[in-house]
Amino acid sequence: MGEPSREGAKDVRGDLLVYQQTQWRVTTKPGKLYITFFDEPRAPFAIPAMKNTITRAYRLADKAPVAMKTENGRTFLNLERPIFDPDGDGGGC
Repeated sequence: MGEPSREGAKDVRGDLLVYQQTQWRVTTKPGKLYITFFDEPRAPFAIPAMKNTITRAYRLADKAPVAMKTENGRTFLNLERPIFDPDGDGGGC
């Protein structure tokens, strides 16, 4: 998974160039996406293009809603900064 080039750059095969994404990852369950951030993303965070419509977003730790907006067919999460850390230690697990 990665982020497509904003300039529309192409790779050697002529496909859209995608920059490797290591700041976050996505896992799924039927009807749900779980986005895990390893580094605080720039705000707003653009959700990768997909067929399904995203209807709501919330933080898994405390179920607080996350504001979303849609522009030109892309969905963006407006994340609070700094990102909520339920443990308060800045680390994972």
